[in-house]
Amino acid sequence: MIPHHATTWVRQGLDRYIINFYYATYQVGIFSFALNAANIIEMIGIAFNSTNSVTIFKTLSNKDLNNQEKKEKLEKQTRLIGTIYFAAAIVVMISMSCITLVALPKYKDSIPYIWILSVSAFLKCVYFLYCNYFFYFSKTKLLMYITFGTSVLHLLLSLVLTQYSLLYTALIYVIIQLVTDIIVYINSKKILKKEINEHI
Repeated sequence: MIPHHATTWVRQGLDRYIINFYYATYQVGIFSFALNAANIIEMIGIAFNSTNSVTIFKTLSNKDLNNQEKKEKLEKQTRLIGTIYFAAAIVVMISMSCITLVALPKYKDSIPYIWILSVSAFLKCVYFLYCNYFFYFSKTKLLMYITFGTSVLHLLLSLVLTQYSLLYTALIYVIIQLVTDIIVYINSKKILKKEINEHI
């Protein structure tokens, strides 16, 4: 679990060192501001995931429901929380852009980064929708390989591309999180399909 939880530090912590190396203080501040704004979406995702994970665990362990009923309930819950995540992302993106323009005009150059990084934060919320299956079925080692592996890829891409543009750095967040989501989604479906009859 330590490498798994270290992925945020690998991505954001080391990125800050790379950005500091190539860019002036103003540009570093602009990017950091955008990253903090986008992290609001991720915080919302973490908050809802705390409740969602409990619901998932209760559903999977409910012996009064058959397998099909459990799948339907889980899918309904995923759609509901996914809709909340999407709405929250849109609200944060728009509100942070407006607040920046009106109250913090010195940071107006951060708005493009806010939008791109908010997409990445939303994709992190999508990740929360499916990662709980790894925990329930004790597949945390596999999850660690996925998250830590994609974080290393993120670091390598950042080392190569950040020097050319901070927009590339922001896009790396989106691309790597999308790749992580796809791998986690595919594996969660495989785990659920394989384990459901054995453990539920």
